Amino acid sequence: MYKERALILHVDDDEDDLYIIGDALKSAHQSLSIVEANDGNEAIQYLKKTEQLPDLIILDINMPGMDGRETLKVLKQNEEWKAIPTVVLSTSSDPLDKEFCSSYQVDLVTKPMEITELRKTAHLLLEYFKD
Repeated sequence: MYKERALILHVDDDEDDLYIIGDALKSAHQSLSIVEANDGNEAIQYLKKTEQLPDLIILDINMPGMDGRETLKVLKQNEEWKAIPTVVLSTSSDPLDKEFCSSYQVDLVTKPMEITELRKTAHLLLEYFKD
């Protein structure tokens, strides 16, 4: 059973991905709130000033500015943020990216290209913060 009310911080520089993945997540969990950030700097600024930490962070790895690698390092070095479940969602299939994510005990999930696969991925992402 998913948490009744949940908050996701979705960090991605691609507006289409933010919209499509957000829509798939909301279809899978109607009482979901999603905060969007276009790069790691925006995500970190949000975390610094919010009173409600997210239940899940979805992080793209390849972004201009502060990319996903740098953002993940900052998240995992912060005592308050390191316990937030984090998933890297990326088109990258580079073994070095997978190895990097593994070194921080974070899963790398490949962004699907088809809508049916996207819905399955949305359900998979929601599993990271089940009650």
